Amino acid sequence: TLLLGSDFVTSTTGWALYHESSLSAGKWLLTLGLRLDNEYISMRYHNYTDSYYTAFPSNTDKPAQEVKLSIDDRNRLKKRFMELLPKFTATYNIDNYSTLYINAAKGYKAGGFNTQMFSEVLQRRIKDYMGLYQQLDVADIITYDPEESWNFELGGHFSTKDARFSSDVALFWIECFDQQLTVFPEGQTTGRMMTNAGRTRSFGAEVSLNARLAEGLYLNGAYGYTNARFREFKDGVNDYAGKIIPYAPQHTASATLSYGINIESRWLEKITIRATGRGAGRIYWNERNDIYQPFYATLDGSLRFDGS
Repeated sequence: TLLLGSDFVTSTTGWALYHESSLSAGKWLLTLGLRLDNEYISMRYHNYTDSYYTAFPSNTDKPAQEVKLSIDDRNRLKKRFMELLPKFTATYNIDNYSTLYINAAKGYKAGGFNTQMFSEVLQRRIKDYMGLYQQLDVADIITYDPEESWNFELGGHFSTKDARFSSDVALFWIECFDQQLTVFPEGQTTGRMMTNAGRTRSFGAEVSLNARLAEGLYLNGAYGYTNARFREFKDGVNDYAGKIIPYAPQHTASATLSYGINIESRWLEKITIRATGRGAGRIYWNERNDIYQPFYATLDGSLRFDGS
């Protein structure tokens, strides 16, 4: 039994400044926003093990020796992330019920620490201690970089005058740099870790519909399509350019039918019956795209009582 012990404490602090200005010109509304985001993260860690290993001298008649192995590493890591994030939106009011819009914005996610990789750090330290040289840079092993993106969206909201029918339609394109991905480490290391892909791009469409079919009867539906692929991503062995990004369903769909019955009672005011269907897929689980889940759907229902 070999104990690989690790304790750590992480802290995150941050602040942001945000300003937005709007200009109205006839049926147009132009909005410009600017956000300054600052985030500071730190980690104090303690890596330790206390055991023995057996050394067998080579090319000698000397007996095997038990060598005590004692490692006690303590240190502090810290990183600061600061980013300026602009946003622009132009909205055109077709009438009092429908609008068109175009939006461009810079997206950002700060980096961080892969705490589950401390066992890997300690295993490398043990091998190095035993004379099996292992490259060891704790910060390089457990940290990952921030993610940046440019997001473009074109869409509209449409509604009838009596609000019986309404819908939202959107087309989007996202260029992402150093996208953060959850992966499983190579070799015998357990757990999951966050890594950065070189560059990815995503495009797709979303549409939703809301309808009041009759008094108390409502139908809500939505569908989304996403095509998300790597532009650049090499893990040192494989080149995944053109592969689909893991965990991003290519199709999503949902539909809800609900019917509300008003009750004239002292204790009961309304009964609502609801049925919902949801579907998603295909979903790839790794960068090689050889493990995936096909499209699947679930159905659920509910019965709700409102009273006073």
